[in-house]
Amino acid sequence: MPEECRAFLFGWAPGTPRVDMPPEAGHRLGRDGVRYIALQVHFDNPQGVPGVLDNSGFRISVTRRLRKYDSGVLTLGSQAFAIPPGQAFYTIAPNACPSKCTSRFAGPLTVTNSGFHMHMTGRAAVTRLFRDGRELQPIGFRRHFDFECACCCCC
Repeated sequence: MPEECRAFLFGWAPGTPRVDMPPEAGHRLGRDGVRYIALQVHFDNPQGVPGVLDNSGFRISVTRRLRKYDSGVLTLGSQAFAIPPGQAFYTIAPNACPSKCTSRFAGPLTVTNSGFHMHMTGRAAVTRLFRDGRELQPIGFRRHFDFECACCCCC
């Protein structure tokens, strides 16, 4: 699929709670919106334990009634970093979404969800918001992240 035809609609990873769209927002489908959806699932059983079953799932609800607001996903971060070996603690340089990018948005945005993707490497993360040079409340944070028990250890 050509890059210009792709759009990230939803994401889930360990540590991310269930995500429900606000009732007044949704993704446009059809002629003026998304025309195809591809589901990507990654399974992991590194020890090869037999009999491991998956009970995950997802649900997409469709309506002909347009929502008041169009929704989307803003992905921040980088995959281009290297953590030096033997480090007990290491901070990755901030990734920024500067005003030259945010000024291209069609209007004000409302953040409804925030998630982090850290695999087995990350221990904590924060998404900070700055406006006019002043730091506001963080959009999202995880003070502790444990991939093995991600559903219960994030706060």
